[in-house]
Amino acid sequence: MKNIEIKTPIDDRARIETRLRELGARYEGTSQQKDTFFAVPRGWLKLREQTGRPAELISYVRSIDDAGPRGSDYDVVLVDDPRLIESLLVRVLPGGCVVHKQRSLWLVGHTRVHLDEVEELGEFLELETVLDGIDEAAARAEGERVIDALGLDRARFVSRPYAELSAGRSGSENADDRRFMELALAEARAAAERDGEVPVGAVLVRERDILARGRNEPLGERDPTAHAEIRALRRAARELGAARLPGTTLYVTLEPCLMCFGALIHARVERLVFAASDPKVGASRLLAMVPVGFYGLNHRIAVEGGLLATESAALLREFFRQRR
Repeated sequence: MKNIEIKTPIDDRARIETRLRELGARYEGTSQQKDTFFAVPRGWLKLREQTGRPAELISYVRSIDDAGPRGSDYDVVLVDDPRLIESLLVRVLPGGCVVHKQRSLWLVGHTRVHLDEVEELGEFLELETVLDGIDEAAARAEGERVIDALGLDRARFVSRPYAELSAGRSGSENADDRRFMELALAEARAAAERDGEVPVGAVLVRERDILARGRNEPLGERDPTAHAEIRALRRAARELGAARLPGTTLYVTLEPCLMCFGALIHARVERLVFAASDPKVGASRLLAMVPVGFYGLNHRIAVEGGLLATESAALLREFFRQRR
């Protein structure tokens, strides 16, 4: 199945409900939902248990760089015994990230409007226009009409699932985060402008003190491992005389690859904040959901993404555009 969708936090649920009634939307009821996420190489997989309806196993693929309206491709399988399915999945897939929410469903045309009260996150609206009996162009047009009628602020649209928003909540964006990410962006610009390297920069911080900076240098160093994250970790380790760097936060302008994320685990970095997502080789979303001890991992990193993502993505696009 396919739909066109958006997700956004909301501040005035009563106003949204009034506008839904004015649109002629039909209220379909409210349910309690529990979504258990499992880490998969591509997209997302979750087991949904809900009051009043059978459990569902849901897989979906969509962009995490575009907050929407964006396309989503998903499959839903009804589940008679959720405990059996969960026990089978946890044998082969990392899991355990659970989201609890209360969801109210409204229908208008081909569009489903979910008003969600999400545990630890607050109130959100999800809008899904289903490509059932209409083509994508018509679905996008209908979705835009509903967005406009509800008065939603496009600048607040978010691209990530509740599981990842919840994982990053404890370290939400603040002035320090922004300052350090801007310094990482400066390193990324230097990589491109001075060295002709792919523009990725990193800054390693402990208690608001900068321990080390790094930028992509694999070409200049003739070293395939000389990614920005690795350069920053090596410099900090040499400066401190220690192979482990507990209590540190790494700010990096692009989601780390598997190699770099592994290095962060070995260094015992406490927190990772990245700007732009890397849907091809980014490893943080997958490994952040791996339970401690799974496949020998004995350290968990708090992961947050999206801070100054637009700026980082623009820098990368311009770099590659100039080389085409």
